[in-house]
Amino acid sequence: MSLMQVKKRMPIATMSVFCIFLVTGCKQAAKDDPCDDVSCCGHGECSVEGGEATCQCEDGYLRSEDGKRCISTSAEVCKDQTCSGQGCCEVVDSEPKCVCDKGYMLDPNDPTDLTCIEKRCLRTGEVCTDSSECCENDCLKYTGQAEGYCTRRDCQTNVDCVNFSSDSKEMCCVDVGGEYFICMKLGTGCFCGDQTGTCGHSCTCQNDSACSPGYSCLRGSDEDTSAICTKACVTDKDCQECRDDTDPSIKFTCQPIFGGDTYCLAEEQPVCKFSGECSGTDVCIAYPTADERSLEGRCNRLGGLEPGEECNDDDDPNTLPFEERCADFYCMRGYCSEVCQFDSDCPENMFCGEVRFRLDEAGEESAAISMCQGGTFCDSGADCEGDDVCQVSQISEDELVGMCGQFDGELEVGEACDDTADPYDLPPSETCRGFYCLFGNCTEVCTRDDDCINDGRCCSVTFGGMGPTGDDTASIGLCRWAAGSGQSCMGNADCPEHETCQYCVKEFQSVDKFCMTENCDLADETCAPVGTTGCGDEDFEGECWGGLCLVTMSNSFCSSLCETADDCPDGMTCGALSVSNTQTTGVCITQ
Repeated sequence: MSLMQVKKRMPIATMSVFCIFLVTGCKQAAKDDPCDDVSCCGHGECSVEGGEATCQCEDGYLRSEDGKRCISTSAEVCKDQTCSGQGCCEVVDSEPKCVCDKGYMLDPNDPTDLTCIEKRCLRTGEVCTDSSECCENDCLKYTGQAEGYCTRRDCQTNVDCVNFSSDSKEMCCVDVGGEYFICMKLGTGCFCGDQTGTCGHSCTCQNDSACSPGYSCLRGSDEDTSAICTKACVTDKDCQECRDDTDPSIKFTCQPIFGGDTYCLAEEQPVCKFSGECSGTDVCIAYPTADERSLEGRCNRLGGLEPGEECNDDDDPNTLPFEERCADFYCMRGYCSEVCQFDSDCPENMFCGEVRFRLDEAGEESAAISMCQGGTFCDSGADCEGDDVCQVSQISEDELVGMCGQFDGELEVGEACDDTADPYDLPPSETCRGFYCLFGNCTEVCTRDDDCINDGRCCSVTFGGMGPTGDDTASIGLCRWAAGSGQSCMGNADCPEHETCQYCVKEFQSVDKFCMTENCDLADETCAPVGTTGCGDEDFEGECWGGLCLVTMSNSFCSSLCETADDCPDGMTCGALSVSNTQTTGVCITQ
């Protein structure tokens, strides 16, 4: 398993940029095979019957009326979605989305992504991912974002800038200080500015149309309420004429933003380790260091809500008015945060734990800093109130704990679930409230067997993605349920027919072995017996009997628990498998 790490956006906006690419098309000869453009939505194979393309769908999928699509029988959110008859509906983050057929595209004016239209170039204002998609060959995007909107670079007045998208935002012809005048969008309900703002001038809502030629509106989105006009710089001398609209005494210096570019920004605030080191109403906020390789606290104030006040994690701070934004910008588990060293630096009902931020646009570089976070610790579900369950939470680079909460799911702890699916791709009706599905059942944190309902076992589970580089592991107890006799065993021979011997690392690192119902029947050709090689290969079809596939540097093979070599088939012997920091158990290995 791997535990998804917390990633938050830094309180530094990124300047809007545009990239231009020129592409040419080529004609291809028509093909005669009716199956050429039929994908069966990736869940079937196309065959020709009576001269027509027809899909033979996988189990769990039904053929559409036209025979050219395979529709999931379990994805309820896709049940009534036709994609205009020109695409396939798939579940993405629990929501239905269309994947359009060849020659068709998502309607850029349908924010639900459920309409497919005949492929065409994108008009000014419509959402794009690349300049080659736009009629004017210009896609303007914020740095680090996958999507932007189509623009034109030859406008002369605002009348030339027509927004064909459905967002109803005004577009203005903006002098960017070079050879081009570019059509750019404003915030919702705003009108074009007079392009007189210089360094430090607010460009909220009016964006670049409020800034003088040669200056840019530094912002995180079109709705960023903290947006300011600024300019690129090399030294502090380049920023001497900059002034803050609200406080003329603030000095501007040449500072880096994410990506390595330098711009004139308000003078860096004092470095801090917790808010008690800041003066006035400032709080200690996480910022990237000058070399952008780590994080540090600096005194500032970016919002009106004090640390410890309630907030909504799902809100985008860039779009919130000052009085509704956290003073340190970040909302952590429902409460406004701040940089800290110890729990005593945090407001009541909050603790000091490490949070990891990405430092580059691609998310390949990251760094951690300690910040106050809300939440209630738990050892089991009995410690939580209401409908909350005890969820796995990472609070530092090397520590996992239980915290009360719930994922956007409807399945209760102990209910059957799909442990092969990504919870983010499932509808709420098929997702666990505690997020994790372990061995086919929804689970939660535990410390002993008594914490698990319906005679469940509390077993230590190891997660990857830990440590400074994400290459380390950490363990925590989770409830596990197993059908079958449950009797003690040393190997498969000790179990009743159609059961296999399994292990569970218990409290105090002891190893418990027990019999449970087999995961597959050896009579089925896809059920691989102990000793079968290649189970770790990508093209391996089926599963190991007992569910244990061992992967070495040179090969992989199906294994089983053992006490002595007599418990293993010919050609294998009993070796040691590390199952915790201090414990091993016997497994069959190749000789």
